[in-house]
Amino acid sequence: DGTTAYPEGTPGWRVTYKYYIEVWDDQTDDTLNPLLGNESLGEDATVTFVDALGNLYENASNDGTIGAELMQCYIGGNGFDPYPYLTDDPDHPERTITDSGEITCSQAGGVGTDVAITVSGADLTLNHYPTESRTGGVILGGNGRYMAAIGAVVVFIPADAARDTSDGNLHLNNCMTDFDPESITGLSNFGDEVENTADNCRTDTFKLYDASFGKAFADSADPPKGYAYVGEGPGEVSYYHAGDGWISPGQEFAAAAYYRNDGGVETHDAAICDVLDAATYDVVDLEGQPGNAVKLQVVHGSYDLSQVQVEYATGYVASTWPPSPPTGQAVVDECADASVTWYSTTTEALANDPNGYPITKIRVTFLDPVPPGTEVRAYIRTKARDAYAETGALPSGVTAGDPIPNGTVLPNFMTATDDGELDGDWHVGDYDPKTTMDEPDEGGRGDRVGLTRAFVRVSKETGNNDEIDSVTLGQQFEFVLKPELITYGEPMATQVTVTDVLPPGLSYVNGSATQGGVSITPTVTACTGAGTPHAACTQSGETVLEWTLDDQMPNEEITPIVFLAEVGLDNADGDVLDNKVIVSSPADSTPEEDRIAHRSVVVAVPNELVAAKSVDRIRREVRDTGPYQWQVSFKNTTPNDLTHLDVIDVLPYNGDTTNPLGSEALARTPPSDFHGVLNFVAVNFADYSDDAQPCGTGGAEATYYFTNVSPDSVNLDPKDPSNTLGAGTIWCEGTADGPGAACGFSNEEVTAVRARSNNTLESGGACRLILETSPAADADGQWHLEGDIYTNTAGATADQLSLPVATNSVSVTIYASSLGDFVWEDTNGNGIQDPGEEGIAGVRLSLLDADGNPVDDPEHPGTPYTVVTDSTGHYTFTNLPAGDYQIKIDADTLPANHGPTAQDQGSDDTLDSDVDANNIINATLPEDTDVDYYDAGYYPYRAIGDTVFYDQNHNGLPDPGEGMEGVRVILTPPPDVDLGNGPGNPIETTTDANGNYLFENLPAGDYTVTVDESTFPSDLAWLQGHNTVDPDGGNDSTSQVTLSREEDRLDQ
Repeated sequence: DGTTAYPEGTPGWRVTYKYYIEVWDDQTDDTLNPLLGNESLGEDATVTFVDALGNLYENASNDGTIGAELMQCYIGGNGFDPYPYLTDDPDHPERTITDSGEITCSQAGGVGTDVAITVSGADLTLNHYPTESRTGGVILGGNGRYMAAIGAVVVFIPADAARDTSDGNLHLNNCMTDFDPESITGLSNFGDEVENTADNCRTDTFKLYDASFGKAFADSADPPKGYAYVGEGPGEVSYYHAGDGWISPGQEFAAAAYYRNDGGVETHDAAICDVLDAATYDVVDLEGQPGNAVKLQVVHGSYDLSQVQVEYATGYVASTWPPSPPTGQAVVDECADASVTWYSTTTEALANDPNGYPITKIRVTFLDPVPPGTEVRAYIRTKARDAYAETGALPSGVTAGDPIPNGTVLPNFMTATDDGELDGDWHVGDYDPKTTMDEPDEGGRGDRVGLTRAFVRVSKETGNNDEIDSVTLGQQFEFVLKPELITYGEPMATQVTVTDVLPPGLSYVNGSATQGGVSITPTVTACTGAGTPHAACTQSGETVLEWTLDDQMPNEEITPIVFLAEVGLDNADGDVLDNKVIVSSPADSTPEEDRIAHRSVVVAVPNELVAAKSVDRIRREVRDTGPYQWQVSFKNTTPNDLTHLDVIDVLPYNGDTTNPLGSEALARTPPSDFHGVLNFVAVNFADYSDDAQPCGTGGAEATYYFTNVSPDSVNLDPKDPSNTLGAGTIWCEGTADGPGAACGFSNEEVTAVRARSNNTLESGGACRLILETSPAADADGQWHLEGDIYTNTAGATADQLSLPVATNSVSVTIYASSLGDFVWEDTNGNGIQDPGEEGIAGVRLSLLDADGNPVDDPEHPGTPYTVVTDSTGHYTFTNLPAGDYQIKIDADTLPANHGPTAQDQGSDDTLDSDVDANNIINATLPEDTDVDYYDAGYYPYRAIGDTVFYDQNHNGLPDPGEGMEGVRVILTPPPDVDLGNGPGNPIETTTDANGNYLFENLPAGDYTVTVDESTFPSDLAWLQGHNTVDPDGGNDSTSQVTLSREEDRLDQ
């Protein structure tokens, strides 16, 4: 299209030659520089040059029959070139050209002659040139290429030009010449020299007969997707044919192959053949197209796809597939060997394989000639297997039906033929997929993906919806870790490990990690060097936090892990603290670099006395007596030394919404709200890095003061008049262990603590106040409860400060665990909660410790902890510390004639019964956990009985008047059943006036019924030893009875 000299349909090549005009401010005497010249040509410049098409190739100008024809010329490049934008972009001036001007061109001499080119109106000053491409890359490598204008010349070269050569190859050499513009002074831009044309020419070779073929895995066969999408999602390849994609069992993808005619004439007898590893992935029919697994697509040019023949074959020619080492001939043999039988559909191929082997190769044949410039792709729909399939050629050590190991390489090969470039032979690449994904694959015309059961990935944020970017010394802030587990096949529960690496300068706040509001304590490791003592360590000073999450189900949300990190006082202003998190799973074999996330914060250090409050653990379990260690870290970031650093810390108290701070008020957020009391234990005002050394330089120990006044009246500003020291003030001197004897009050009465340094805190120096407290029960025995909060703040000053400094608020929150959950009537006695079986309301349960002693009700000290099942049969004991417990069920509150069902039946702890024969449930309660699977099933007890009789008419039945009264009957239970006088011991009864007896309230089991013949009536004593009717057939007045949960045995 677009030619005038050559008829429509003439085969040939349409070629676009790009040019660029450069400016350069010459700083040397180098007159051979290939750039434009030494002087500006102005902002409205006109330049001329020649595209020497007359010398483009041999015989190019020969009588105008095979020469190159000018088609068009234009200003600009295209999206595939490293060119900048043509118009000014204010947002990216470094990526734009000021003005490339306008272009005109003509081939006055006709086909095969030179083209005259004029560029006018271009800005060829030295004022501006782009330094980046339109995508931000360095232009042409950044080697001094200063573009001022860009454009292109489009020419047509007939295929006959290649036919005119001896080998069918057309060797091109296109040069831009005659470029000698005048500068703004009217002089030649190059002076007495000429332009160096070293970079003005482009050489190429066009082939008359030229074909190419290749392959890569793709994401989808129908609709077909580009090669770069295989393993779309977390397993996606990094680029076309990268060989680093990953898929999971059951995931569909595509084996894509192409044939392209790059020559100047059509090719004949073209075909491509794709060879798969059928043991690890299967060929799948296209949706709605039974028998067809290949989607064909014309990518370039045109071709009638009805003239493409697709064939399928099963089995391998080779004895082992894939071959090791891989060879091109092995691939050719699979496609060209005469022993291979080809079928037009997958259905036929599979049906005719006597061994039931899967499809192993697919051949695509072009029945019509392939025109020049035409490319056709074949997308084969495939699906990753979970277990190896039998192919008749499995490698040694591989057994059909075995699960395919994680990390297994799934390779794909191809070969192609035609009558032109490929000379009628099957040609193949040198592809080597390697045996592990750890080794980079090599060669071409093949591809691979790795198999992984699942993909585990993670993202990382800071708190406040990832808005924390800047932190200061001593600050505690949140990190949020968001792991996810994905599979595209059958999901199976697996373990996920989350490993967070805190850099030097950040530390973990103990007890702060939660998942869904529940404590999730990590394993904490201090790094001493790279890989030591944890593999995730990269340097000394890092801290590794690791959580193991068991039984995670792919494609279900994993609740984020949230924890606090504290900024150390040794950080400098502008320090970047990069936190890294790594996730791993036995189900994921993808590289570690795909499973890492980073989040950085920048440290900002103010010019002041920094005071930061923290606590050793922000969450504590009920009944944890501590001590709680509250800390105030100080750093003097002013340029001056500070003397007599003075700190006041008011212990947490109920109602502490604010405390006075000089003339202001310092809020405590959230305010304290707790049961029980919190007592002072000890205090230490020391060097930040060494608790054994006093705060500051000078060697003097700090002085400690205490008060027992109402805490809400204590002003946190040590310079406030209310905080005067000395006799008659609210402060009484003591030691680090508490108030002195003269103070008249004990540690339990202390409401506030004051520490005063007698040293100098030099500029850059740091100190730390450590305050220890311990919770305890109040006078009524009441302890703290779940959800209680202790909040603490402090105030400080120094001689040189005019205003006090205040700390942030920090809190300790109390957490607890609970036990439950269900008492139900096990109607069928199978020990499993079945649909329709209802809970038993009103059952009283008592909580005992591991030794069987009653546990106090946390909310009612001194009262045994008992609960009653609700209307649905559920119960819960709350506010419990972790530990071992017993739950005693009061049998008197159960329905009549009910006993424990079978214990620990089945594999589901949430559905079985945990109560033993003595109505006791033994329970283990983990920390910070609500356990709801300690259930108790009860079923109606059964009975054993019948009649002892004198069978006068010998019919074997107890007829009226035949019963014997007063006969002793003994029942022996199973060894573990206690019927009231010890496990396994018998009980007895006597027959009534009709000879009947009955044993009730019996649990299931094997029993023995014995009739004591010595107790027969005296007139029937002669019947002793003459038993004629015996239920078990022994005729020995003894019967072995198996009592089930389903029915009574009243036939004994």
